[in-house]
Amino acid sequence: MAALVVAFGIGSLMAQDQKTAPPQKPVQNPNVTRNQTTMHKMPTNEERADRMVARLTQQLKLSDSQQKQAKVIYTDFYKERENMAKQGQHTADRSKMDQLIQNRDKQMKGILSEQQYTDYMKMNQEMVRPAKRPEMQTPPPKQK
Repeated sequence: MAALVVAFGIGSLMAQDQKTAPPQKPVQNPNVTRNQTTMHKMPTNEERADRMVARLTQQLKLSDSQQKQAKVIYTDFYKERENMAKQGQHTADRSKMDQLIQNRDKQMKGILSEQQYTDYMKMNQEMVRPAKRPEMQTPPPKQK
């Protein structure tokens, strides 16, 4: 009977410790960002380039040679963009980002046919976030 009382007392104490112990926070991986509901691994620059080349290949019918060249162009673009972001330049100095985009597009023009390049530029305009499109922006408040 005494053993039963001791076992019951130890079990109660352990249950109380579990209730009062603060929950442990998960270890944050630097390559993972927190979304509102789940954790997502950020794609690498190469993965981003692969996805973009796949999209370009589908939309523009890139040849194998064009795909290889576009992969190099986009991998370099994403690496440079990441470096700018780490230095805080991607938002502070929009002209540097615009220059980076223009350089990428100039390189793409060198590997695409005229029709592909025209379609490429249309595709880029469609991919611009709606908030950045002038027709989607809200007008400034009217002055009284």
